[in-house]
Amino acid sequence: MKNLVVSSIESVHGDPRPISALTGADATGAASLADDIHFFRETSLAVWELAAAAAERTLGASRVRPDLVVYVSENDDDAAGTLPRLLARLALPFTDHLALAGHDCGNLPVALKVSDALLEAGHDRVLLVLADRARDGHRTMANGLSVFSDNATACLLAREPVADAASLAVDAVVTRTEIPLDAGGAGHDLLSSVQLVQEGAEGLLKETASTGADFAHVVLPNYRRTAQIFLMTALGMPPEKLLSGRVAELAHSFSADVLITLAERSGRGDIAAGERLLALVGGPYSWSALALQKL
Repeated sequence: MKNLVVSSIESVHGDPRPISALTGADATGAASLADDIHFFRETSLAVWELAAAAAERTLGASRVRPDLVVYVSENDDDAAGTLPRLLARLALPFTDHLALAGHDCGNLPVALKVSDALLEAGHDRVLLVLADRARDGHRTMANGLSVFSDNATACLLAREPVADAASLAVDAVVTRTEIPLDAGGAGHDLLSSVQLVQEGAEGLLKETASTGADFAHVVLPNYRRTAQIFLMTALGMPPEKLLSGRVAELAHSFSADVLITLAERSGRGDIAAGERLLALVGGPYSWSALALQKL
């Protein structure tokens, strides 16, 4: 990956709802998560409205105009309709655009790879927007790791940082995929994902000529605490390197967790300039490792 810089990360969350507000199968699935997750986020806004609100924040904070919009959503059933609405609201009616999906909560690494290739092909600045709402009856993750929250997160991708904006360089993205012959269910659980996690991390270390000791922090999806510690052990990383997100307050924001955590912890001064970070992002049949550095 060649000088991919992420800037101006902004998010919009649904309204906080207590875990006790979940009903039906979701309530049963969430019972074991109550110690780690106190709230999930819910909104009545359409997915495109969530996306537009986050994108407006990013563009307002950066005061720049993109020449490409990449829209990512796993639960938007009308992405072809969302894109013109989104571009009209952002006053970008003539901007190139595309929609991506297919890796569920693992969509972010794919979007970064595609955006990097399109920058290489001649675009100057990409507005990346990730937006999802939980479907009825599917707010608790099937593997029991977290609860889905309605969220949209946007950022700018370019070869150079945006002036006066917090920025991170993406040095490498490595994805490992395994689709079983009986695919079509809930995908891998955490235990069966360990090999993919390890292979992705090993591939990243090899590509970047690094060791685990070179990374000051590790960022994981907003899973329950025990699951995050389990992944740290599988990676051979000490738990004190874990840079946690606001799991109890935000739960799991689909493919945006890592971006949200990076923006919030960077804003709080928890990541120093020059520090390197290892991020892990998982979908039902894939896991990706990302190497980043605070600029």
